[in-house]
Amino acid sequence: MSRARQKARELVRSLMPKYPLDIVQFANLLGLAKPVEFHKRRGLPDEVSALVIDKDWYGSIHILSNANHPITRQRFRCVHELAHLYLEHKGRLHFYSPGNWCHEDPVEHNEADIFATEVLMPVFHVIELASQVKNPLKLLQAMQLKFGVSLEAAARRIIELEIYKNSACILLRDGQVVFAYETPDFYLSWETIHECLGELFHNMKPGQEKAWLLNNFTIYASKKQKGFILAVLVENQVRI
Repeated sequence: MSRARQKARELVRSLMPKYPLDIVQFANLLGLAKPVEFHKRRGLPDEVSALVIDKDWYGSIHILSNANHPITRQRFRCVHELAHLYLEHKGRLHFYSPGNWCHEDPVEHNEADIFATEVLMPVFHVIELASQVKNPLKLLQAMQLKFGVSLEAAARRIIELEIYKNSACILLRDGQVVFAYETPDFYLSWETIHECLGELFHNMKPGQEKAWLLNNFTIYASKKQKGFILAVLVENQVRI
């Protein structure tokens, strides 16, 4: 287990925070050298999701988030920045943004992502929720509500934890992949998946959900507005 994952899990076990996580309250429990203040800013470049600024003469550490970005992204980025501070990473000024354009140290960047994921969606909470919500589409919805995270973050987490054996989570828009995550043992070809999802998309109405059999898989599909279709492909039952 990585250092960042271990520290995050130990922290969650010791603090036992409620979810969705109150990030301001959580920051004050970390025992950092200074209090942390959070600020939403609309003037940040679109490439910047969040940044942390600290100077020796400041009385507080300041974390700025991009108010133009979805709240779920802001939450993840703020905890990412807290991770830099808690893990005592070398830099005093960290930029986090899609594409990592500011050239964060890749090791520190990865550690902060792991920490944020573990803190926002603790493994035992996810497993407990999965034991209660059997339908994968409903599970993703429940995770978004319980943890205050995006659909993509929830999908990535259930695949990372292998909640379902031999599974994949895919979101398409007008036939193009928005995101796709799969477990290491997943073996269906993309051509097969794309053909099936295309058929489902044309046969479903917006807002409709449907379970569909394909070979040894069940495809749980939901047609969203504006050309989106979400699908979770599962071969076996939930691992609890």
